[in-house]
Amino acid sequence: MKKLTALLVFFVLITTITKAQTHDLGVAEILPQQIYYGDSAKIFPTIKIHNYGTSDEVNFEVEVIINDGSEDVYTFNGTIQDNITTGSDLKISMPIVWTITNPELTYTINATVTLAGDENSGNNSVNETPTITQLTYTRQNYAFFNGNTGNKYLLSFDQETGDQEIHEYHSNIYSYHTAAEFVNGVFYGLNSKVAEKEVFIMAMDEDNDGNITHTKNVIGNYYGLPENIAPSGFTYDYDNNIMYLITYSDVYKMHDCNLYTLNMQTFEATLVGNINGATDAQFFDIEYANGKLYAIEVIGRKLWEINPETGEGTPKNVTLASNWMELDHFLSYDRTTETMYATLTINYEPYFCTIDLETGAKTVVQYYPSSENAPYMKMFAMQASAYRNITSFQIPNQVGETVIDNENHTITVNMPYGTNVTNLIPEIEITENAQGIFPTNGMPRNFSDPVEYTVTGKFNQEQIWTVTVNNIMSDINNISQNSFNIYPNPSNGIFTLDLKTSVGLLNVSITNITGKRIYNSIINNKLTNINLTNQTSGIYFINILYTEHSQSKIETKNYTRKLIIK
Repeated sequence: MKKLTALLVFFVLITTITKAQTHDLGVAEILPQQIYYGDSAKIFPTIKIHNYGTSDEVNFEVEVIINDGSEDVYTFNGTIQDNITTGSDLKISMPIVWTITNPELTYTINATVTLAGDENSGNNSVNETPTITQLTYTRQNYAFFNGNTGNKYLLSFDQETGDQEIHEYHSNIYSYHTAAEFVNGVFYGLNSKVAEKEVFIMAMDEDNDGNITHTKNVIGNYYGLPENIAPSGFTYDYDNNIMYLITYSDVYKMHDCNLYTLNMQTFEATLVGNINGATDAQFFDIEYANGKLYAIEVIGRKLWEINPETGEGTPKNVTLASNWMELDHFLSYDRTTETMYATLTINYEPYFCTIDLETGAKTVVQYYPSSENAPYMKMFAMQASAYRNITSFQIPNQVGETVIDNENHTITVNMPYGTNVTNLIPEIEITENAQGIFPTNGMPRNFSDPVEYTVTGKFNQEQIWTVTVNNIMSDINNISQNSFNIYPNPSNGIFTLDLKTSVGLLNVSITNITGKRIYNSIINNKLTNINLTNQTSGIYFINILYTEHSQSKIETKNYTRKLIIK
């Protein structure tokens, strides 16, 4: 009897377990588990769903919630209708980006899968706390040199002059490292060897003193690429948060150059299209610039424009280099200054150039004659120039709005007539990522003549701003416009000032466009003729300071009008 009872219990358990596994989806993994933070971090969270049941599933819900330790900062809910067969995995990348604004916080990612009829809720949710590593790079441009002597160096160089600064020798850099890109302030490198197809990260050393430590931090292999296909370049679409990958065939089918998108969490490559059709062209780098993709063709040595939606490429007509065997052609775009830069190897010597994206023509910034550092420059990548703008410039009691000209880097402030401009204290705000301004905010300045301010951005880039303070008032015809009138205007230099209110003593002054006073008088008449026939044609400003009486209330008024002499 005991044996029979035991058999019945065992049978019931087996039946129950089998039944429980019929419909059973669970969250197996959350990516990324390691986040690299430079200027920012923009992540598409990815979850791996596993089908633990014995039935294929095609319709289920996923939810991803990210908490920063005090509140939820990211939520996604969606219905997935992809088929996931029994025993298999399905990686699902969220379609909305998670932007990390503070790397010091501890973020928790919770992922949940919900399946109608799911018979095991124990594996439906998973929590992950990713590690955030913050990286800082003190130089704007980086590249590697493979020298004539076999030595390999990491260097940086000034983008305006091309002057190089060599940092250190690297024995672990080899020729298959072909491309690099800054993504949100993090330097990603590319190993294009067919067998490895690796992405790695370059990090500064702990002292942050300019010595660069190259660390081969492999963060993933490429998936979705055929075995004989090698990646040769990649670039980041900063407008849409998309990584693009360009490839070639290692069996010398150079027309097999394709464009892929690359998931930076799973490192899965998705084909967009073929770049060059039947053309024997090969590309060793690719760069994104304002909605378009560009690459340099190895054989024809021309700049190509590539459609990011179809992958189809179109060559420009200008030849950039002289020998198709020179494979070391790399691009990097400064989106702040909207300038495309390139490192080209011409006659076995490296050049640093700018590229005209309309014509494909190059302008040499500097070339580097044969030396131990020549001739091969590898893995060129550039961080965007920091904005060095003055965003606000206010002086107490100023008249009207400050005029900030970002193109010409000038600022104009108008002060009431009679203001002592020799000791004004402006309140200044600069671009968020700028490093500082001199003279500093809150420092008294003499604005009798234009004053220069220098805003310093990252990488010690400087921008000079010229601030002019006019000791006049701007035109305010819309305020108390009936207080006075002056006519005819324009005139040949003879004006009539007609005051329409009761006034006491009245101070009238006129300045030219540069702020120089050309007329000043105290009057108490309602009607006054002013003779400026000795002045040249142009724009002038008349300023009136007086007291106005109304219903036992006395106010001091200060108005300015524009005068035009024909």
